[in-house]
Amino acid sequence: MTRSKLLLSFLLVGALLFFAGLLVYGRMDRLGPLEWGTAFVVLLVLAFSVPLGLRAIRDEKAGIPAEDEFTARVKEKAAAAAFLISMYIWVLILILFSRSGIETEILLGLGILGMILSFIGSYIRYRQQGPDRT
Repeated sequence: MTRSKLLLSFLLVGALLFFAGLLVYGRMDRLGPLEWGTAFVVLLVLAFSVPLGLRAIRDEKAGIPAEDEFTARVKEKAAAAAFLISMYIWVLILILFSRSGIETEILLGLGILGMILSFIGSYIRYRQQGPDRT
């Protein structure tokens, strides 16, 4: 079994188990906004992952390489830039919110969201301008 088929199988089985668990939990107790929100996020992940997985399987059968040099270089540069930006984000969060009384979980969530957004922004920038251009 190829890597793409294996990952797609794990994704679908995991989603099936999640929704089965949600169904069982829904029979015991009423589903709240957190459960519905989590189910929505899982559905979004499935909506984006399944077509990408099917395309990867089709490309593997056609003999197209999974990743070219440009994409690998863009990911490498974007990850390096996002790491540097995330260090500044964490320092900024520590300085601004250290004595604010905001819960730790919210601050962690803000930091992780900032890290994700910095990677996405770096990836888009390097994808458009090229990885060798600074």
